[in-house]
Amino acid sequence: MNQVFAILLQHKRRVVTPAEAAKEGISTDDDTAHAYTLTINFVDEQGNDLHPAESQQVIWRRPFILDEVTKNTLTEQDGDWLPDKKEYGTVKAPVIEGYLAEEAELPGQPVAQQDLSSTIIYRSLGKIIPVTRNGQPIPNVKAVQYRNDPANARPSKAAADSGIDDDRHGVYHYTMHFMNQAGDKLLDDDVQDSIWHSDGSRNIKSYQDVKVPVIDGYYTIDHRIKGPVAVPFELNHTVVYRHLGKIIPIDKTGAEIAGAAQPIYQNDPDDPTTPLADQPVSEISGYRAEKMTITPDDGDLDTKVIYYRQ
Repeated sequence: MNQVFAILLQHKRRVVTPAEAAKEGISTDDDTAHAYTLTINFVDEQGNDLHPAESQQVIWRRPFILDEVTKNTLTEQDGDWLPDKKEYGTVKAPVIEGYLAEEAELPGQPVAQQDLSSTIIYRSLGKIIPVTRNGQPIPNVKAVQYRNDPANARPSKAAADSGIDDDRHGVYHYTMHFMNQAGDKLLDDDVQDSIWHSDGSRNIKSYQDVKVPVIDGYYTIDHRIKGPVAVPFELNHTVVYRHLGKIIPIDKTGAEIAGAAQPIYQNDPDDPTTPLADQPVSEISGYRAEKMTITPDDGDLDTKVIYYRQ
């Protein structure tokens, strides 16, 4: 008996991602790709554009069905949409003359299947205004806007050489720094200016005294810093603050009570050199404190308070 057998052959197919297709040199006719854009705007505080917007683009595609024999991709596609990059790049804030950016850069952010936008806001730079000791403007000397730091749109200060551009004048500063013992900045600097003329005269004889501020959790040895004589160069002074001590609850054996709060001394609101007197101790459930208030003997030494079980 004669028999007829039909053998059906099909081209082998496999799924390839857009990245794999590009790497293997596979030609794709893809009209389903979607492009999305991240736009970064540079505006002032009123929302006015100060600089041309920058944009970054990402292309999203789905994996292709590849015919292994013809090496052509088929029109049908399969799988989740995939971007050609996972994250937009970091954008550095450009320097804009006369303005200070609120942030030096925008960090990279994950891509999304939608258009995105971000904004960097700029504030106007301040001015140096020459005044007399009693606060009156100096005649015939105009205020000068700070210069930009050409390398940084968000410096901690404007350009170091900002000052009066008149060859008859020079501006020097007395800067007070407020730091802890590790050198960390605790408050903004207190800065005073002196204006000098080509004949050697100046608008002030001495800088003003500075009342040392109270900083919560810290104390210092200085109440007030006397202002030095104005000189034609930069002057600096640093007020160093120490951490205030704590109230340590202990039991009658001298061991610290587990889980009990150890509050830092409260500041005397009128005196940066000492903690507050007669500070109340913490209440601990199931315990009675030996005393209800304490006055620290030394600002940075802890005070141990005995608690008895009730």
